[in-house]
Formats: sequence, structure tokens, C-alpha cells
Amino acid sequence: MKKAVKAKEAVLDGEIAVLENGKPNFWKLAEREHVDNKFRIELLSKLMPSTYIIFDILFLNGKELTSLPLLERKRILEKTIEENERIKIAEYKIGNGKELFEFAKKNGLEGIMAKKIDSIYEMGKRSKNWLKIKVENTLDVAIIGYTTGTGEREDFGSLLVAAYHQGKLKFLGRVGTGFSKEEIEEIIKKLEKEKVSAPPISLENVKLDLPEGRKAIWVKPKYVCEVKFLEFTEDMQLRAPVFVRMREDKSVEECEIEAWVGPGGVEPPPPPCKGGVLTVRLRTHLKFSKVKI
Repeated sequence: MKKAVKAKEAVLDGEIAVLENGKPNFWKLAEREHVDNKFRIELLSKLMPSTYIIFDILFLNGKELTSLPLLERKRILEKTIEENERIKIAEYKIGNGKELFEFAKKNGLEGIMAKKIDSIYEMGKRSKNWLKIKVENTLDVAIIGYTTGTGEREDFGSLLVAAYHQGKLKFLGRVGTGFSKEEIEEIIKKLEKEKVSAPPISLENVKLDLPEGRKAIWVKPKYVCEVKFLEFTEDMQLRAPVFVRMREDKSVEECEIEAWVGPGGVEPPPPPCKGGVLTVRLRTHLKFSKVKI
């Protein structure tokens, strides 16, 4: 990393990905994130090498760059970063957004990020100057509990999830598909330590509709996962949600609803809803005289 950055000090905004045939593989990234054995870390770094994809620069050698227009920051980034096999600068295209979106859709990508070329970097804020345009509806949600199941999954039936709406965590329903056996074991291990005796959010006007013989087990809202879904129902529940992955990089406070995807299609979000970020974003502060990478 030190060799790739031609600066004494820099703050970069980027994403770590494990690429497979040029596309991010979230499952392999998750596998690497959950390894703490030194030998296995070394082994997986060779079997499933990661790539740091950089898309912005915020600070360079004592100078703050966040107030500069996006294109100017991009030019500075290109002069500062020397790409190699594991360090890449995110490519961008000016115009032809619809064409780029169709390319993403055809190639099985999550979607595209649209940014105004003169936009500044607004730290810690969501802005209309930067829009995520997704091929598939996804949302980062807080895990507030889980249910028991039946058969081989007696200990686990589904996750109970919520997201922020108008400043409060809103119950969004149950997520019961998309899990591997290993993921279920890992999730139960985490959640068992966070059990509470009562629901951690208000369930006013909420019907759990649990199948007979199953019960809800509530937990502190500490963990976040990503789900994909068809749309929101009229009573603001996720329709046909599927578990995608755990989001160790996200906090519960970041789980906010981006758009009201209802039976009639995507509509503007009910104010003051905001959206969950899709990418694993890493803001990296590098002091090369002190950091060994």
C-alpha cells in the first residue's frame, strides 16, 4: 500500500473487495472477514486475494480536499495513486448513465453510483448529489431478534429485522431464507450473547404472525445484515426478503430506508427517510512513516 500512494499522508475513501471474474464476491469477502487464525489469514490472502478500490481522496499532505469539486479530486487521486494488482482506482464515466446501468444489469452487478461532477465531499451526510441506482432492491437492516424453527432448523427459523423511519426503529418483518448452515451457526452464536426479555423496539400495531410452535427471541439491536426484497407492503413490511450477508462494517444507526418500493414501483421516500449504503466502504487514514501495510 505504501508504494502505491505517492504521499506522506492521505485520507482515502474506498472499498475492499474479493474479485472473481472481475466482479465482487461478497461471500468470499465475508469468509475472509471472519478469520482470525494467523495461518488461515495468510492462506486465504493467497487463495482469495482482496483488492482495495479507491474512489475518492479527502486529505493529502496536510491539505483538506473535501470542498473541491468531484472531478478535481478525481484528478488529484489519479496523480497520487500508482495502481497495482491489489490497489485500483474506481473507473468512472461522464454521461450515458442509462447505458452504464444496463451494463451493470446485464453483468450481474449491484447497480451504479451517480454523482454530480461538481459535488463536494459531504462528510457523514447523504446528499442528492450522490445517488445509488440499484438493479435489485437491497437494504441494510438491524437485527432485533430471531425465531425458533422446525426440523433441522429447530433453533433458528428467521431473523426479526428493523430499520430507521422518521427517527425510530420500525419493524420490517421476518427474513427466513438465503442462509447457509455455517451462516446460521455464526449468527446464533452472536445473537445468543445479546438476548433480552422484551422487544427492543415498539411493536404497536405490529402482528408477528408466527407459525404454530415457533417463538420470538429478542436481542439488543447490535448487529446489521443486508437483505434483498421485492418491495415494501402497504403496511411497510418487506415482501419476500432474502438474507444476503452480515454487515460487520455497518452500525445500526446507518440502517435507514432509502426509497418506498411499493406495489406501484419506486416512489420518493416518506420524509425524513434516508438510505442504507450498499458498499463496504473503508475510509483510510494513512501515515506512511508509522503504518506497515
